Amino acid sequence: MGMATIYKRPNSPYWIAQYFDADGKRVNKSTKVEHNGKDSPSPTAKRAASGFEAEARKKQSQQGVLQKSFSAVIESASRAAGEKKLNLEMAKAYIEKLHRTANPDFVPVSMGGMFDDWIDRQSQASKNLAPSTLALLADARRHLLLALGEKAWAAPAHLVKLRDIETALDTLKNTGLRGASVNLSLATWRRVFRDAVKHDVLTKSPAADVKGLPTTDSRKRAPFTPQQVRAIFEVCDNEWHGLVLVAAHTGIRMKDCSRLLKSNIVDGNIFIMPTKGKRFAKTISVPVTATLALWIDTQPGDVLFPTLCDVRKSTLSEGFKTLMRKAGVPDKVTLPTGEVRTHSFHSLRHSANSWLANAGVDVGTRQQILGHASAAQNLEYTTLDPEARRKAMTLLPDLLAI
Repeated sequence: MGMATIYKRPNSPYWIAQYFDADGKRVNKSTKVEHNGKDSPSPTAKRAASGFEAEARKKQSQQGVLQKSFSAVIESASRAAGEKKLNLEMAKAYIEKLHRTANPDFVPVSMGGMFDDWIDRQSQASKNLAPSTLALLADARRHLLLALGEKAWAAPAHLVKLRDIETALDTLKNTGLRGASVNLSLATWRRVFRDAVKHDVLTKSPAADVKGLPTTDSRKRAPFTPQQVRAIFEVCDNEWHGLVLVAAHTGIRMKDCSRLLKSNIVDGNIFIMPTKGKRFAKTISVPVTATLALWIDTQPGDVLFPTLCDVRKSTLSEGFKTLMRKAGVPDKVTLPTGEVRTHSFHSLRHSANSWLANAGVDVGTRQQILGHASAAQNLEYTTLDPEARRKAMTLLPDLLAI
């Protein structure tokens, strides 16, 4: 690379520098220093030309170092391949080394940073996200952090592999989470990874081919007896008393109960669009019992549960479990067959349905009251008490009568 030359170009007021760039190509570049008709370049023009050339030499030197570094990595990879030791993981490591060499200032995105950025963008794009959706995203984040651990959460996202996601599912299952709950989080993880691939943060989603957990572990609820519900009433404050009463006398789910308004009641019927069925725009109406009407009439405002309406579902569930413990109501029931069923707030929905069935209300009516999609679904919520079964058996014909 020779020294830069400086000359004047017709119709240009500036001195022009001519030099060779880092690739050996001849370049003509304006110094932006005016010649003012003089024949000899000024010191300022010379310094500008020298600067261009120095920059080209520096870049050429850097390219030489880069080429040597690349050659060393490629040579090492070739040697491993010749010895039949170059497996997929080693090949990926060599490629990552080449990338670091070419991009020394590159800062990889961490798993946690990628997840949090995605949640922030979801919140900004849909400013009116439902509390239930926000809770779902928060649960998915918490579950992945719990399963991967703090170290992997802070590590580059591209280091998370398919086997890490599979291990994460097993870890969450071992904590006692139901398969259905874990699969909900997996669905959110897939959305995050797909978005990362779309924005070139990752080349492939590690969750794309991961199979969800079996959902046969879904807990079967046991209905409460009327005596157990009365015992729970004894340890409730006014709002919890009303919440339990609404669920027991309507079969409405917990979050829908907690958001119930007096204005939802028209001509003695509660009209609601259940949160679980909103995407199907399904509205149900449930007649208000005399007992429930008495409690509702004593409440001062339109919002029936002012302190419970904005509480997270998980917090409400834990609050109800605390009331059960105080009332001495067991959280598990073992049937004579050995099957174990659980008690929770959702058991009040099972209780309402089962009490109606034991009173002789047909499945079609029960299905409409609870908003079930089918009679088969309603039957899953039905537990006949021993007396109802005994009464049914007396209707069989006496085959020994003469």
